[in-house]
Amino acid sequence: MRVLVVGGTGLIGEAVADALEGRGHAAIRVGFRRGDATVDLADPSSILEMYRTVGEVDAVMSTAGVATFGAFEELD
Repeated sequence: MRVLVVGGTGLIGEAVADALEGRGHAAIRVGFRRGDATVDLADPSSILEMYRTVGEVDAVMSTAGVATFGAFEELD
């Protein structure tokens, strides 16, 4: 299977992608700054471009997300 691993260049994502490849799957590693493709998850046009770049996949796994940091009282 061709599996898109969003966050595939991070600590957990690399382990997921390595495990997939060890089982014979093709892992397409996507990160914010590096990888087989890049994506900014906070930007919908970047997400669309990521899918255009990688083409057809059989599955998508995500080990990434957009986080907000600050004092608990200041978070929405």
